[in-house]
Amino acid sequence: MQLKRDTDYALRIILCIGESWLDSRADPDGLSLSEISLHTGVPKISVNRICGNLKDRMILSSGRTTEKSVSFYPCPAFFRLSLLDIIEASEDNVNLFALFDRTNRLYSAQTERLQRVQNDIESILSGTTVEDLLGEKKKRRKKLASRW
Repeated sequence: MQLKRDTDYALRIILCIGESWLDSRADPDGLSLSEISLHTGVPKISVNRICGNLKDRMILSSGRTTEKSVSFYPCPAFFRLSLLDIIEASEDNVNLFALFDRTNRLYSAQTERLQRVQNDIESILSGTTVEDLLGEKKKRRKKLASRW
């Protein structure tokens, strides 16, 4: 599977916002586009586009800071999002074998096997959450549970 660069950027953005939210010193108003860009190394124009997409997919919420700039913060259930959720939000198609010529005899003879591989990979991706990826910082989440 070759994922798009935007999927890498989306994952960086999500982890950055998650870490910031779990950090006791974090601003409850979220992170601005400039802050996200600075901490992730993702160009600001890409951060703006990807955060907008993640907001449309109800993965992030946004608000205005005191300086009238847009800031982003986690939506409810943010920490329970899976890698598959993030990939599906960023990719047009998550089928590993989408580019295969389905009329080809070799492919058609292996359709069931390839579908099992697809299902196995999706299962693994579904079983890994943002909380898992944040590792030790997830312990701090319990302190913030009342916010959710």
